[in-house]
Amino acid sequence: MKNHKTQKRLISYSAMGTALLAIGNTAETQIVYYDFDPDIILDLSGEMWGDEPYDLNGDGLTDFNIEFSNWYYSGGGSYKTQRVDLEFDPSNGMQFHTVVDPFDTPIHNNIVKLDHDDMIFPPAKFGTALDFQTIEWDGWDPDTLWPTDGNFLEADDNYVGFRLPLGGPAYIYGWIRLSAEVIMGPSPDFTGGFLYKVTVKDYAINYTANDAILAGEGLPCLPPTPEGTFFITTTSAKVKWDALINADEYHLFYRQVGATGWTKKHVEGEQKKISGLTCNTSYEWKVRSACDGDNSAFSALQTFTTAPCRMDGGSYIDQLEVLVYPNPAGDKATVEIEGFSGEIHIGISDMMGNTVTAFSQQVTDNGIALDISNLPSGIYILTVSDNSGSENIKFIHH
Repeated sequence: MKNHKTQKRLISYSAMGTALLAIGNTAETQIVYYDFDPDIILDLSGEMWGDEPYDLNGDGLTDFNIEFSNWYYSGGGSYKTQRVDLEFDPSNGMQFHTVVDPFDTPIHNNIVKLDHDDMIFPPAKFGTALDFQTIEWDGWDPDTLWPTDGNFLEADDNYVGFRLPLGGPAYIYGWIRLSAEVIMGPSPDFTGGFLYKVTVKDYAINYTANDAILAGEGLPCLPPTPEGTFFITTTSAKVKWDALINADEYHLFYRQVGATGWTKKHVEGEQKKISGLTCNTSYEWKVRSACDGDNSAFSALQTFTTAPCRMDGGSYIDQLEVLVYPNPAGDKATVEIEGFSGEIHIGISDMMGNTVTAFSQQVTDNGIALDISNLPSGIYILTVSDNSGSENIKFIHH
């Protein structure tokens, strides 16, 4: 397991001698954001039990533990389970936004998986009956993965809501952001089973008593990270960057290298095809996030050169223009095919030429999602083909 307890307080609470972050330019709302830097990663591999304590409000007391455990059962059939709970000290009064577990006793509560902008405030239920609340509890037998209980079997930048007491009926409310994924075995330390991985990223607290907070409220507006420039032709190119959960849109700026002015585009997604370019010419681009009326700084400047000019005025375009990303890839990758609609054939082979998977699928604007979690780490060849031709791309799975 990888343990990180360092908390980088990007904006600190005024009681600690620094300024408050006022969201929406109101003095009444005092939302403070904290970043776990680096992220806390619990991969539950090779350990049977453990926990990590955290103090969210800086009072020197542990507000909660992230508790994890592995079990192996045999007799009458073998199966394995992995479980992650948030455990709090009832004397500190911390409570999590929960829902009653429908498969257990009424007092056993599961953490609610919140989406961005969900409200955290009564009349939502905040569990107090037990000193732990379940994020996810999963089991595995030789035939299937089965969720015992919990709402975080898969989570991608989802939130946990909580509140802390100020005394009497007063509370302050906050959120914790995390992602979770199940990686099927075999794995070195949990052979033949699965690996449940939780990544805890950051949190925020609204220090105004009895005031609601939205999940994700207080996240800083950060610049996106460019992924690169793809599908470059004589007159066009596609630029891509990573998505930010709190960005409403992105502002793309591009120009010829050496020019003084910028062409500016408002983009709702995390990619944009730039057209009307000049062949054999160098261009540069940058992008920033727009978040609830605020703009981030710009990303690092990116450059590319369009394809060489042709005497006939045409463009150098392959029969199939294919992109695989990310590359190297983890358990999932995306295949994107420019300017193509219809059914396409996908094949993956190892470096010895052995086919490990092959299928056909309709191409959509979102690309083709590949689940490669069952492939051993290594170098592979992706073959994309239709009736008119094929394209081979080398990619790395780690």
